[in-house]
Parts: sequence; C-alpha cells; structure tokens
Amino acid sequence: MKPTKESTLKDYNAGSTIAAIAEKHGCSRQYIHQLLKQNPSYAKLSHRRKKRNPKTINVFFGGKKYFLRSDGYYISTDSSQTPLHRAVYIHYKGLLSPTQDVHHIDGDKSNNTPENLIAIGKSDHGKGHGSAGGKISRRKITPEEQAKLQAARAAARAKKEKKQ
Repeated sequence: MKPTKESTLKDYNAGSTIAAIAEKHGCSRQYIHQLLKQNPSYAKLSHRRKKRNPKTINVFFGGKKYFLRSDGYYISTDSSQTPLHRAVYIHYKGLLSPTQDVHHIDGDKSNNTPENLIAIGKSDHGKGHGSAGGKISRRKITPEEQAKLQAARAAARAKKEKKQ
C-alpha cells in the first residue's frame, strides 16, 4: 500500500523515523522524504537530526583545521594530528628538537598564544606536570626550571592584566 502525504506526516509527527515509515510501507526513505517535503507543515517541523555538540569548536591556523579533543587540546584534522600549541610554537618561535615538548605557561590548554608557550625538555616537562610514565612522581623540577616557569607565568599574568 502506497503511503499518502497525510499518513506519512501523521506517522512522522507521532515520532516515527523516515526509515521506519519507509519500512512500514515497503518503499524507500527517499520516497517518504519526497512526500514529506510536499507537505507545507513538514517544512515548519524541526528535523530530528542529531544536534552538534555546542562545545565542539573548530579552529583554523596555518591553513589547517583543528578540533577540540576530549582532553582539552586542539588537534589537527589531517593525518598528522599535530597539536595546535606545537604548530603555533613552531610558526612563531622556530623548530623544536625531538627531545622538546611545548608547555603552556599558564596551564590553560586553550591558551595557544605564542607568549604562553615555551619549549621544555620532554623529561623535564613530565616532571613539571607531576607524572612519569603515567605514575605520580614525587620528583621535583630543578630550581632553575621552576624559576623559569614562575617568571614566564608572572609575565603572562601581567600581560593578561594589562590587556584588561
């Protein structure tokens, strides 16, 4: 039995999906969609599509698109999956050695301004975050490294306060 415009709209308004209506009447989803589009009240309905996550923010830098990963870092959508803070550091301050990581001075992963990023040795970076190999580390960073980080944080805070 071929569905009518009215019966299709009635089923749709009752909560049935286009696929379920098509299966019920033995026709294609495209046919059901065409019937629904012919009905003026269908255009007024809000489509029951999955809404995008409002927290999903895409950022563009250097011709690449970056998305916000669940851990708070922006990662490129291409096959390299480069973190945004690394790309920003390389663009503004130069290349990194393979033994270096990029550290956010103020600890805010979304603050990828060049002034907030410093290069730090991979082993020292892990110590500064209090982890080593996924285990909590009781080791401290050296006083020189701590002074460098504190000075950089203070400069970042002062610059932020100056802008406000």
